[in-house]
Amino acid sequence: MELIPHQPALTRARFLAELVERFPAVAEDVREHEGLSHLQASAWARYANTCVAHGHLQELARVIDYFQQTVEQVDSTTENALYVSFLEHSRTTNLSAHLQPTLDFIRQQQAGGGGDFPEAVDQALAVAVNDLSWTPHAKARLLFLILDAPPHENPQVLASLQQSIRKAAAKGIRLIPLAASGIDKSTEYLMRSLALATNGTYVFLTDDSGVGEAHLKPTTDQFEVEQLTRLLVKLVTKYAYTADCQAPTPSLAGPPKPVVDTAAVAPTTARPAKASAWKCYPNPTSDILHVEWEGEIKELLVTDVTGKVVLRTLPAHHQAAVQLSNFPTGIYFVRFFTGKKWEQARFLVRR
Repeated sequence: MELIPHQPALTRARFLAELVERFPAVAEDVREHEGLSHLQASAWARYANTCVAHGHLQELARVIDYFQQTVEQVDSTTENALYVSFLEHSRTTNLSAHLQPTLDFIRQQQAGGGGDFPEAVDQALAVAVNDLSWTPHAKARLLFLILDAPPHENPQVLASLQQSIRKAAAKGIRLIPLAASGIDKSTEYLMRSLALATNGTYVFLTDDSGVGEAHLKPTTDQFEVEQLTRLLVKLVTKYAYTADCQAPTPSLAGPPKPVVDTAAVAPTTARPAKASAWKCYPNPTSDILHVEWEGEIKELLVTDVTGKVVLRTLPAHHQAAVQLSNFPTGIYFVRFFTGKKWEQARFLVRR
């Protein structure tokens, strides 16, 4: 007996061409996510949700009719993308300075089914990074990714995750994954990688609370157990607030102090000493941080707020122009050793 491979009646290229022709509103997303079937299908599913939200029932009927016509004629990868997109679609509410609408939206959500391991993590992440209205001039952008299952493991999904992470880093969005019960080691490593790529922090639940199913023991030499709410407040405080170089981090109990733009005034003098008077400017900066000093230093370091070294440079005589154009928005430290002690100053990269 000879097995003949199934040949789809509608090629992926033909399907996408027809989709864009019939529904021009999704054309931009389809072109942007070329080669990523799940994200292209997700754009169509979001369009259907928009039709529902605005009561455009005739347009919704067109979507359903074309879905039924094509879903069994396309190749298996596109078919899977369509089913996942329309059955595991993301519900969203836009970012807002008002807390109550967000709380109301969360209270309206319900969880159903269960056991369908893994989940459409890539779609939720793509929507959060690409579709929400992130403030262009924000000093910090934090995205909490809460999950109890890994993403689907196939080349399309992995490519989608990589694209979302690159965009998040470019926008200065720090990813803070929160792993609940149900994840495995591969998911832990993936979430740690997402946090690392965006200068975020990997957070996990433990069995100490006695709530829920068993939680995976993290792969680390040591960790401290804290109440989740307290830990989240600590992370928000660390990432969202900044001040001029030597000012302490403010408490959440009061409004944050404004960042002084030293580009428009005098440069910041960072802890001058007899043997190593120095300064860095401008602060905040968007592309270049100038560092000037007296004496000799061998290496200049830039670290993030966790202490991780993100840049090393060998400075020229008494000055350096540190290129930061590829750095996400956030708080960083410039550090160097004078031969007698370490000097450092805090600065802000702001897009």
